[in-house]
Amino acid sequence: FTAVAWDPPGQGLSILPEERSWKTPGRLEQDARIGLQLMRQLNMVPFSILGWAEGVLTALLTFSKCLPDETRKVVMWANEGAVPCSVPMTVPVTGFGALEPYRKLSKWPIAARGPLEAIYGSNQLKRQWLDYLEAKRMGVIQKNIAGSNILSRINENLDPRSKHTKLLLMRAPGRENTEDWLTYTLSTLEQARIINWMNQETMQTEEFHYCWGPHRANPRKFQTFTETFLCHEESLQDKY
Repeated sequence: FTAVAWDPPGQGLSILPEERSWKTPGRLEQDARIGLQLMRQLNMVPFSILGWAEGVLTALLTFSKCLPDETRKVVMWANEGAVPCSVPMTVPVTGFGALEPYRKLSKWPIAARGPLEAIYGSNQLKRQWLDYLEAKRMGVIQKNIAGSNILSRINENLDPRSKHTKLLLMRAPGRENTEDWLTYTLSTLEQARIINWMNQETMQTEEFHYCWGPHRANPRKFQTFTETFLCHEESLQDKY
């Protein structure tokens, strides 16, 4: 494999002089355009896309913007579960107090908080986290996705003759396909598969220490599983 890891503007090592707000309309759409443009400029098409946390949404948006022959597969994991206190796509209570259960970064396991503080510093991490929470409360991210006509665009990029799995989402157990927009949308696609990564008992331990994410909890197993999926043209329907 040739792996290209990149941070969208304002995130990770692509920090801008001025912080980029999560409340900016079309933010994830812009990230998707930048990612696709990067791969085209590198002349590395077709390619597969891997997305984690909100990167899951960016991965889907990127896939929806590609030409049908520009992508191979999409692997997604831990959307709505990449932080110790995952924040729903929409916070049901609209008042400022609705965010209170999610605010305290001090409650995060050091395995999750430490790497982020090393990049952003504790003060900037706190500012960005509160900005992200406010964007969730306002429904900005959901509106961005809902307004992108993403489902029809994804369908246009799927070959109706193929029986192979193109889109794979790994999630924590105990969740239903109707619980959130993402899993429901993927469950309607013939070439998408949604799998549970671990059993409920294991999840409780791993979630506390690693903020549920297979790449953290068992990197070797995650890498082997992902590489197998990317390299083999087989259906996952009967296997998982």
